[in-house]
Amino acid sequence: FPVAGTFAYRCTRHTGMSGSVLVQGGGSGGGFASLELTPASAAVPVGGTVQLVATPRDASGLPLTGLPPAGFTSSDPAIVQVTGSGLVTGLALGTATVTAELTASGVTRTATATVAVVLPAATITTPNLTFSPEDVTIHPGETVVWQFTGATHNVTFKDIPPPGGNIPDTPAGSTVARTFPAAGDYDYEC
Repeated sequence: FPVAGTFAYRCTRHTGMSGSVLVQGGGSGGGFASLELTPASAAVPVGGTVQLVATPRDASGLPLTGLPPAGFTSSDPAIVQVTGSGLVTGLALGTATVTAELTASGVTRTATATVAVVLPAATITTPNLTFSPEDVTIHPGETVVWQFTGATHNVTFKDIPPPGGNIPDTPAGSTVARTFPAAGDYDYEC
């Protein structure tokens, strides 16, 4: 029930079976209680991208469908640029906030994500279906960038992944970054 109102129903097979569902208006906006933006924070290199996803949720935290898409804005378009679909591109070193906004049933909700445009501590490329270099050493808090060439690739961590998780299948020509906040050995494969 996406909007407030009274919805009467009856059984056409059995006489006398009827009822109604009352959907109350008010603060819930017909069930649209919040907007979630993921990832909530991301690091990208200059020229790199990250896809943000805005998910409308009901009062129980469940995703809602059938609502219009959210709109996206950047607090500093000189640092990060964002498309209407939530694809963020890092343009210059710094940090900016990306805001998603969605209006449904007369209710507007917003959510934000922080995007840092960073210099990578290491860049890994994918020539000839290999990772090059295969191993890198960085300090906690530094960022590694994967530049995918030649084919679609992914980065699947064998144990615990860094924030942002595994990198799903990503087409050639794309750049994806992950920041590693804690010391450890992060083995991965495609």
